[in-house]
Amino acid sequence: MGDPLSVASGIIVLSGFALQATKSLFQAIDSIRNSKRSARELRNEVEALCQTLEILTQLATDYEVELSALKLPLFRCGVHPDGQRSSLRDWTRLQYTDEDITNYRNVLGNYKATINIAIGGATFQSVAVTRQVLQDYKDMIQNTTTDLQERLNEIEDKLKSGCLTDKPSADISREELQKMEEERQSTTLCLEICKQVSGYIELY
Repeated sequence: MGDPLSVASGIIVLSGFALQATKSLFQAIDSIRNSKRSARELRNEVEALCQTLEILTQLATDYEVELSALKLPLFRCGVHPDGQRSSLRDWTRLQYTDEDITNYRNVLGNYKATINIAIGGATFQSVAVTRQVLQDYKDMIQNTTTDLQERLNEIEDKLKSGCLTDKPSADISREELQKMEEERQSTTLCLEICKQVSGYIELY
């Protein structure tokens, strides 16, 4: 039977899915106790993402429409570096290079920041917001937009190198190209969320 979960699922289901998958990843990383700096930093980023997703799941019911743009990023949060939602322990045994781990940490950091920005955009109209909070969000949006754009440029460069011919390059498989295309779409959505929330802030 195929996996019934997809981007078409509701924000409530997807936020719960992303939270459980991220908790599983954190538990796997934590149990290995790898002392490498890249592994410690990944652990901290995954823990912070869990905390953000906890808040999101609490708000998803009341702000389902406002948070609907997060569907694809949330789905991607639950898909781990091998493209699957399993074998976490195998991946986190850090058979990958420090660069791989750092790139994955940066991707999770971008998702975490985007979710926080989306939460702010969804709740600004129903809570009291100070000028300092708005300025903090402006700074977060500016920094996140820069990071997302850099990541998008990297993905597009890789996609171009793998799509110059009908056949994938020796370094990039068709499966990898598909995963990069999905990440490109998700990163583009994250940029759109940042732009949208930035527009909300300008109205205050």
